[in-house]
Amino acid sequence: MKGISVLLVVGTATGFLCWQTPLPSEEAADKEIIAVLLGKELTANDKDGLDGLILGTLMEQFAKDNQIESTEEELDAFVLWMEELEKQSNVNMEERRLKLLQELKDLSLSDQEREQKVSRLQMVESILKSAQEKGMDEHAHSGEKDHPFRRKRITC
Repeated sequence: MKGISVLLVVGTATGFLCWQTPLPSEEAADKEIIAVLLGKELTANDKDGLDGLILGTLMEQFAKDNQIESTEEELDAFVLWMEELEKQSNVNMEERRLKLLQELKDLSLSDQEREQKVSRLQMVESILKSAQEKGMDEHAHSGEKDHPFRRKRITC
């Protein structure tokens, strides 16, 4: 049962991660319901994180139907695991950024290759900037017990 419980927490976090970076929205899009899943309304603004929302909603219902609840220890371990995963992802992105900077020094690159590498570099730098801003925001709230992954905890 604990394996299913951990799977539930992972699935819920997946929904959170897929949904954590919303695109700028308009009021009309926020009110436009595009689907209803197990009684939960999904709006046009949700469409980019739809996979995570659908998975999270289905897993919530599965947990409720099967009376599954995660323990505090499972949640704590999961939060630590997600934090380590995020740190490693940031390290990998920084390595990718440095590699792209080095590759851009190559004078033999064609215009197309250079353009592709510049585009990749911009994307990587944007991701790193977002991660840094998120880290600063979390640091400001570091004393809070209400970690984002805990907010979706299911109690039946």
